[in-house]
Amino acid sequence: MKAILFMLSILLGAQAMAENIVGGLIGQTAQVVGETGTPTSCRLYRKRVEQFLQRVNEAAVAAAVHEDRVSLNDTRRVLDLLQRADVPLELLKENIVWTLDFDTRAAMPFFEQPPVLVEINSTYLQWQTDQGLFPDHMALTMKPDMSVARLTYKMTYMEACLAPVNVALRLTNDHGDTLTMQAQLNRNLL
Repeated sequence: MKAILFMLSILLGAQAMAENIVGGLIGQTAQVVGETGTPTSCRLYRKRVEQFLQRVNEAAVAAAVHEDRVSLNDTRRVLDLLQRADVPLELLKENIVWTLDFDTRAAMPFFEQPPVLVEINSTYLQWQTDQGLFPDHMALTMKPDMSVARLTYKMTYMEACLAPVNVALRLTNDHGDTLTMQAQLNRNLL
């Protein structure tokens, strides 16, 4: 009987060893890149979009932009309208680069095995792959000592400025250990 309990404790112990580590946000920057015209701030961009929406008789969405309570459906509606309108192409390109730095000192043992499962859940992107890959407009790099993970995320003015953007990244390695990093992007940086 003791042998069965011992074997059971070993089997259960192996599963209980999987950890969920949380990397805390330690820094955030936003940068406008590749623009040929005059850079704009999120506040000015929202004002321009609000005026545009009023011109095309989208008063409800314009009010949501003005009151800073834009839903994802409102954002999709704005994108649809902007794509059919005469809007400077610069505002539709991925000109905003967010850089999020996470403290991963507690996760150093996690990186002994490369992550195989990548799950991203953000306001505009849901992504999951077991190939350890990231989408083209997102990248994760590590400091050589593995103490800081830097997530870069490219997006358009519309994505960055209209609605609050939440980003959650979860990495899982072969042992079942997970590393979770999440943040809300600070639009006041633009």
